Amino acid sequence: MKSRLAVAEREELLKIHDTSLKILNETGVVFDDEQALEIFKKNGIKTEGKIVYIPEQAVEAALKTCPSVYKWNARNESHSLIVGEKSLLGAAISAINVQDIQDGLRSSTMADLIKIMKLHQASEVMDFVNMSIVEPTDIDPRIRHLHLTYETMKNCDKPFIAYNILTSRQKSRELLDMVEIAFGCLDENNFATAASVTPSSPFKYESPSLQTILEFAGRYQPVILSACSLTGITCPVDLAGAAIQQNVEVLAGMVFTQLVNPGTPVVYHASNNVGNLRFGTSAWGSPESVLMNIPNYQLAMEIYNLPVRAIAGVTTARTLGLQAVMETMQSVMMSRLTNVHLIYCCCGVLDNIMTYSCEKQIIDEEIYSRADCVADGISFSDSDVDSALDTIQDVAHKEIFLTHKSTFKCMRERWEPSVSVWRGGMDSQADILSNARRIVKERLDQAPETLLDPELDKDLTAFINKKSMKI
Repeated sequence: MKSRLAVAEREELLKIHDTSLKILNETGVVFDDEQALEIFKKNGIKTEGKIVYIPEQAVEAALKTCPSVYKWNARNESHSLIVGEKSLLGAAISAINVQDIQDGLRSSTMADLIKIMKLHQASEVMDFVNMSIVEPTDIDPRIRHLHLTYETMKNCDKPFIAYNILTSRQKSRELLDMVEIAFGCLDENNFATAASVTPSSPFKYESPSLQTILEFAGRYQPVILSACSLTGITCPVDLAGAAIQQNVEVLAGMVFTQLVNPGTPVVYHASNNVGNLRFGTSAWGSPESVLMNIPNYQLAMEIYNLPVRAIAGVTTARTLGLQAVMETMQSVMMSRLTNVHLIYCCCGVLDNIMTYSCEKQIIDEEIYSRADCVADGISFSDSDVDSALDTIQDVAHKEIFLTHKSTFKCMRERWEPSVSVWRGGMDSQADILSNARRIVKERLDQAPETLLDPELDKDLTAFINKKSMKI
């Protein structure tokens, strides 16, 4: 059996569910978009002004049409993924600063994003990326989504999540049009990207978020519903109340997504965070920032049978030091042991996801691999036990196991570090930061200039040029 972290019994999960249904039906959720309101009305769901009162039957109907697993296509088929079966690791998202050992802290640029994309492409740990790992402040916001889409596909052929600051339906449409140039028609058989949509807590969806859902679900592209509140600020201060509000907001978005296009994949993302009430800020470094979301992970997996996303690897530390590593390990280990399906907003981040560090990215990959090893647990299958019995009886009192054939056969299967300094492993004179910096340089030196073939590059560039001429 795999290692598993859980904090709620089934009866407690059903309490959250039943209370959420009561709030959806009696209190309602604000949908601040006329087109969205019309969709609810056409489906017989009660509205008063901008408040939508969602009945239990609508929630049950939506859950029936949401797929529990789906294939996430990559341009390189060998990198395509199945979402909903096992834990997959992805990149950070929308850091506005970058920090490294040599140059310190600065605003992020497109050159930084390209470098980071190349690191992720070369990583054996990272399964997928985000278009906006960092926010390139040197690119005009009006066409930033176009350049992010292009550079993502140029530098990485793994699955990717779309730019998460799509402020209009037109931008979503243009982004998806570019994806179609590379992937062909986007439909219920071709899931090529995903939109991350966040409600405005408490209990409200703004028009830009709803327009994003309309465009992505309109082409069956997965929607990641990311409820993200601060305890005592935008959700109740108690963790149970925060879990209930979070569930209400995700279920409301799920119902809307399925009304737009039944069968569109929905990923349940619980990302509430502890509010630092002394300063009115967030505290990602708190163990409660992970703990408070685990009931929602369980609810989504055990009751709703939905794919689940988690944030892991975050830290409140502003620099890459002991606090950053301690809080990152805490966050990654707790989240990974819940066996959620997508983990991102993690590797490389500092200062509550405001800053990205390439060196921390490399260190965090090892942290995740450690957590992955623990989560996999130990196998006691019949074949494993029989093999152990044979080995023990063969050696018995005669010799040490070091020279036994089973040791030579399996010695390379044991977990080993990628940057930590172990005696007899890497250069014993190096430290973990030096090793991380060396690996960053090696990956960048070996990275190809582009992963696009000339014709596709030409088509994507022409699309960007055409759209850019209109601004």
